[in-house]
Amino acid sequence: MNVGNIKYSVYHFRISDFKILTADKNFEQITGYSASDYDGQMLKCTDLVPKTDIVDYLDKLAEVLHKEGTQYKEHRLIRKDGSCIVVFALIKSYTNVQNGELQAEVMLTDITNTYLLPAIQEQSYAVIAEHDSLTGLYNRGEFEKRVNNDMVHNQ
Repeated sequence: MNVGNIKYSVYHFRISDFKILTADKNFEQITGYSASDYDGQMLKCTDLVPKTDIVDYLDKLAEVLHKEGTQYKEHRLIRKDGSCIVVFALIKSYTNVQNGELQAEVMLTDITNTYLLPAIQEQSYAVIAEHDSLTGLYNRGEFEKRVNNDMVHNQ
């Protein structure tokens, strides 16, 4: 993998309605959407997620809102042309000091052509997201999620 070929972009969206507010110049390269698509606040970050993944995506966003600090998430993204890519998102929520709105900043990295692509083609996205690619065991996030869930349900 050539690190120089990795594309990334930073965009901001309003959490109350998921509308994309601003994006850098690389946003169009990764997603295919230009400034004219989101300038009128018509494009939502949820429009970039496949319908089959939307529940998982919204759960991940809710997790970001309930934890302080930056969260790392991996998910599929639908480009404007309908093609699907895999992205790694670094998400941080914050309150906009000018208008008091809760917003999020996302650094999006296209990882479609990295070492994960063959595994994604052979396994479901959920399996890849929940398991360590080297050991096949649950990754730390999934392990903690399952332990916490078991603790809540089993006292």
